[in-house]
Amino acid sequence: MKRLFTFVLFVIVLNKLSAYDADSLVRHYIEKANRFLVGSPEVRNQFAVLSNGVAVYASAIDKEKNLPEFFIAWEDLESFKAAVKLRPHHRFVPYMVMKRELQLKGKTLSWPLELHENATRFHAPYLPFHGFRIAIDPGHIAHDTIKGRLEQKFISMKMPQGKDSVRLAFAEGQLTWLTAAILADHLKRQGAEVMLTRSEMNQTAFGRTYEEWKKFDNGKSLDSLIAAYPVNKNYSDLRNGKLKEERSYFRYVFKDVEIRRRAEAIGDFNPDFTVVIHYNVDELNAPWTKPTSRNFCMLFVPGAFQSGELNDQESRLDFLRLLLTDEIDNSVSGASYIATAFKEDLNVPLASANDAAYLGTSCLYSGQSGVYCRNLSMTRLVHGPILYGESLYQDNVNEVWSLSDKHVSEPISGIQAPARVIQVANAYEKGIRKWIYSGAYENEN
Repeated sequence: MKRLFTFVLFVIVLNKLSAYDADSLVRHYIEKANRFLVGSPEVRNQFAVLSNGVAVYASAIDKEKNLPEFFIAWEDLESFKAAVKLRPHHRFVPYMVMKRELQLKGKTLSWPLELHENATRFHAPYLPFHGFRIAIDPGHIAHDTIKGRLEQKFISMKMPQGKDSVRLAFAEGQLTWLTAAILADHLKRQGAEVMLTRSEMNQTAFGRTYEEWKKFDNGKSLDSLIAAYPVNKNYSDLRNGKLKEERSYFRYVFKDVEIRRRAEAIGDFNPDFTVVIHYNVDELNAPWTKPTSRNFCMLFVPGAFQSGELNDQESRLDFLRLLLTDEIDNSVSGASYIATAFKEDLNVPLASANDAAYLGTSCLYSGQSGVYCRNLSMTRLVHGPILYGESLYQDNVNEVWSLSDKHVSEPISGIQAPARVIQVANAYEKGIRKWIYSGAYENEN
């Protein structure tokens, strides 16, 4: 009852916002949008921070006509945040659409009155993650270089060894799953409840192999995409046979539906935060058949919407959610601790904006070294703090040897993995632990 009374009292206060309070909110959210979310000037054509709230528009023309698609008044701000927390992505969007449709009919759909609070956590030294729910997403699906070629996420290069040469080859999906499995085991042993979006190295987020998905689900997935996006030429070309290559099915059908399945699984798990694990390559070294001397680490968090990335209703609602909640702020906080652990424990420098073209063209600097806002599918679709790591360059002249080294047994989990992968998993764990112990996590959630 005390929490409910406090919430109702807060709403009453918000309903009587002074002009000064409203001005403060306007300044805050304009600054936040500019700092984290507006990746190109065209994005400004589809939202507005007004004296009485925030509006998003289906098009620039609708903004000119003052016809908002969705509007959140300042007095509804906390209720909106509660609705976001109570609903994962695949339930939040339909909820908002239904609420808007009822509003147009003169009816209402009540905002939730209170939040599901996490249980009080006691961080005993031997159980530092007690009470935490943590989702881990090992990027990609390949368990060998054959599947890695289909994903185009693999390394294969000849390296000199004495008077001869040796071919070093591995798939990124192997590295991400091993890293995630080791990290998950460590976190579980320290009290956390953990879920992996891929439970086995050879499995997809659907709980089956890619070959099984292709056999049983490919047609249904293509049908659903055509129904949702009837003007998409890639889908129609796949249906009528103009595109026949397996790579086309993988790229245009499987990748989209599988990423959404990952986000749905994370939403159903309702974690305190999500860790997405990837390994990077040097963009200047394509097609990655020879080593590079460059090596950087970085982390991505939500934001940096680009031109054309607010063309569908779902994306516009995601923009509104990310603007009005603390999800980006919390993500930046956690990511900064992991970035520091990468730099210190892996001895890999943090990337600055001029170290990769996409960091300057598709990202916004978060204000924390090595951490960038980027509108990737996972950073947009997953609710709550998300820490999307790119720990090193796989094609680096030293890393390619380390990642191809004979597998060793990880001391705690017993998982067989390259020693370098074990170091990466430990760096993630260290960064997460320092984030939680710093008090920054507790103060923000």
